[in-house]
Amino acid sequence: MRRVADAMHTPSVVVEPSTTVQEASARMLDAHVHAAVVVDDGAVCGLATAARVSTALSEGYDASETPVGAIAEAEPTLVAPDDALAEAHQLMRSAGRTFAAVVGSKREPLGLLEDPEA
Repeated sequence: MRRVADAMHTPSVVVEPSTTVQEASARMLDAHVHAAVVVDDGAVCGLATAARVSTALSEGYDASETPVGAIAEAEPTLVAPDDALAEAHQLMRSAGRTFAAVVGSKREPLGLLEDPEA
């Protein structure tokens, strides 16, 4: 059986809630990814996706002033590396989420799981 660890990507972009939307977005573009894991004190507390950034900008948020924590998913889908991949994808689809943060026992970011079908 495939596990989340078999399909996850190491998070190339990890930001703090106080990072501006502009900085988080620039880091995502530089890394060629569509999501950034938001951490507070080393624990995942949110997920900023390109879609959420786009929505925030269309709603008039100032990217250079707005902290990414203000627009990030406050309760992202969290999965563990040993979780069954099929179950993780099912959880993501039922929540309507394209991304899930892969976390360790202390909610530390280990990776990012993407399900383009979600």
